[in-house]
Amino acid sequence: SNTPAESTPSSTLSPSTPTSPRLPATPVILPANRLLIPKIGVDAPVMWNADPANILGDLQKGVAHYRGTALPNETSGNVFVTGHSSGFVWDRSPYTTVFANLDKLVAGDLIAVTTDNSEYIYRVKDSVVVRPTETSVLSQTPTPILSLMTCVPVGTNLRRLVVRADLFRVIPLADTDRSTPL
Repeated sequence: SNTPAESTPSSTLSPSTPTSPRLPATPVILPANRLLIPKIGVDAPVMWNADPANILGDLQKGVAHYRGTALPNETSGNVFVTGHSSGFVWDRSPYTTVFANLDKLVAGDLIAVTTDNSEYIYRVKDSVVVRPTETSVLSQTPTPILSLMTCVPVGTNLRRLVVRADLFRVIPLADTDRSTPL
């Protein structure tokens, strides 16, 4: 299965300002196994536990969670997700530029990751640009964080932009919540 063994997201994300993230007063049930970043218009399927040998194939279907890094339902660790910032003109995947505007995120912006039974809201804390060989960005952490990675500058694979976000809120869903039509 492409879903974390234990999951928990889906729900209430609204654009934020760097100083005061806002969540809607009434929860909105979001589709399962998605990454949502309202500020930059990202709404993409998450391919959980992507095999490094097949990661390019997974990136055709959405964004890819690195196998061996934390899952959202864990109490510590780094949930590491990658996505394309650009692609070849003949590539027809709707996700070839999913992270093209990742550099527009600033501290305080909100990101949601949904699983089968919960929504995890993360708040951006910082970003860093590293060489493609820099693996420390995959390191696990004592507190739960989300890392989003893409190639920069857009149109190249010279460097990697990594946006890091702290877990801000978890919204568990009852089984009946998921069946509510959108």
